[in-house]
Amino acid sequence: DVYKRQTYDMKKLLELSLKSAFVAYIVSAFDFIGGFEMHLNPLDWSLQKIIIFIIFFILITIIESYFIKKKK
Repeated sequence: DVYKRQTYDMKKLLELSLKSAFVAYIVSAFDFIGGFEMHLNPLDWSLQKIIIFIIFFILITIIESYFIKKKK
């Protein structure tokens, strides 16, 4: 039973991480300030774009986990 619960928790964690990564990727890929540009290839991103992605990823994960805990 403990093994199944750990597997379930890992699946939820993976799902949360993938959702957060996707949202952070979309937010980071669009450039609204310097004209509407899209930089969809993360291999061509500058260091600034990568840092923005990491910051958005952390923020979105924290906010989403807060609402999941509040829901329970």
